[in-house]
Amino acid sequence: MGYLLIVAASAMFGIGPSVSTILQRSGWDALSVLWTGELGGALLLFVMIRVRRLSLKLPWRQLRPLLLLGALVYFLMGLCLNLSYRFMLTGLCTILHFVYPAVVILLMRLCFKEPVSGRKVCCVAVSMCGIGMVVGTSVVELDVRVLCGAALAVASGVFYAIYVVACDQSAMAEVDEWVASFYILITGAVFTTAYMAFSGRLWVCFRGEQTLLACLIPVLQTAGLVFFAKGVHKTGASGAAIVNMLEPALSLVVSIIVFGGEITAAALAGCCLVLLSIVISAAR
Repeated sequence: MGYLLIVAASAMFGIGPSVSTILQRSGWDALSVLWTGELGGALLLFVMIRVRRLSLKLPWRQLRPLLLLGALVYFLMGLCLNLSYRFMLTGLCTILHFVYPAVVILLMRLCFKEPVSGRKVCCVAVSMCGIGMVVGTSVVELDVRVLCGAALAVASGVFYAIYVVACDQSAMAEVDEWVASFYILITGAVFTTAYMAFSGRLWVCFRGEQTLLACLIPVLQTAGLVFFAKGVHKTGASGAAIVNMLEPALSLVVSIIVFGGEITAAALAGCCLVLLSIVISAAR
């Protein structure tokens, strides 16, 4: 069940980039999309929490990791990843971001003495090869801009790894997934608003079909976060990180369906490798 939840979360996160691309092509910037997902998702979660009659009151022992390791780290992940797109091809940024499963396994080993099995190492290696084939790489000249983009993309992966480990090992694991996701999104929205105001880009324009797409972003963000948190609680951080490597493959499929185009043999083989790594990870 835990692995199915991670697959569902990967599907939600995999659809998001295509919706974001449509909005950005119509005049939005990446930060506006990020802000809309966070604030809209927080409002949606607030309604759901009230419907389910859950309490938002948390002791400081649980609230502290939510604000520090959850919201702040999650915000920094999104910021670094979006900024990296300015310096490098999106595909290359995706590959570098998905170093995070290896970082999760390393953190779990160093901080919590979790054993590193040969199967986990094999899964990460196979998935990384598959993602490389799915996204595709091109030879680029190493200059300052490329190095900045690479550093930002890797940093986003490290921040996300910290967030995943926090979901599994900190007091965040004791908090209901709906409540935890609410605090993560609302605090992320505050940080994003402050950054947008500081950079002079505090504006979001809703018009026509953009309104419908903008409403879809919070739904995908919220569902992905809740499914992922539930999955991490059931499978553990390392297993969840490996299965989540399905996300870029699903993102490719969705983008082909939405924007057209043909899937190459290399990309298809890469998808199969990612699926194979998930089967190996889930096998008992």
